[in-house]
Parts: sequence; C-alpha cells; structure tokens
Amino acid sequence: MIDVAIQRPWVRQFEPEDAFKVQNRDGDQSSVDVVLAQAAGGPAFTAVLGEQPIALGGIVIPWPGMGMCWMALSDEAEPYMTWLSITTRRFMLAAVKDYSLHRVEAVAMQESAKNQQWLEWLGFTREVNGVAQAYLTDKRNMIRYEWIGG
Repeated sequence: MIDVAIQRPWVRQFEPEDAFKVQNRDGDQSSVDVVLAQAAGGPAFTAVLGEQPIALGGIVIPWPGMGMCWMALSDEAEPYMTWLSITTRRFMLAAVKDYSLHRVEAVAMQESAKNQQWLEWLGFTREVNGVAQAYLTDKRNMIRYEWIGG
C-alpha cells in the first residue's frame, strides 16, 4: 500500500515570529514592524501548513465598534484559498461579535482585481468613491472596502 500523506492547513493564534516567516505574495508593502503593530492592535491569526506559516491576518481595533482588517498571504497559500476564505470569514464574523464591531474596513491594491473580488466574497462592499490615493509607502493607490453590521 502506498502511504500518501495529505498536508492540511490549520489555524492558530498569531505569534510575533510569524511576521518574519511570511513573504506577502503581493509584494513587500508592509514591513515586519507594521505587521507586528497590526497584530498587537486586535485579534490576529496565523494559517499554518505543516510547521510553516502561509498566511497572517487580523483586525486592528482603533476605537470601540470599528475594525480594520489586514492580511498577508504567501504564494504557498494559493492552493488553500477556499479553506483560507472560509477561515477568514469565520474569524471576521467571530471578531465582529466578540468585539461588538459595527464597522469593519479593508483595502485592496487598485491593480489587484483578485484581492478586490476576495474582499467582496468575504462580505465587504466597495466604498463610494473609494480610491485612497498614495495609500502605501510606495504611493500605490488602494481601493477601500467596508462591512457595516446591524
């Protein structure tokens, strides 16, 4: 009999060393310091394959009722996007409930239709006139998204 081991991703609490282990597939727009600050600003998780982190995400809570989503996906996360999408949506909905959030924001690079579609799948809607000019440190534009709860 052939023993075929199938690796499946799993999720755990974000750990600071995870920020050094995920190279964002969309480029290095966020430094390790930024990822660490985001993770310290609210709930955060790490998606892991074997022992290797493949995605990081969380919600910064700058004031009561308001959250700002962030995520870094490695190229290795691509085959697991369905699982990661479901996991991210569950995380977001749990955070909305646990932290009594009535508004959650997210951004996607203007040139990334894939990331924009993903945010819409997660339940976000594009803000009216939602282009944030020169948003990143390299001055790329971002499309702003929002989720408004009850």
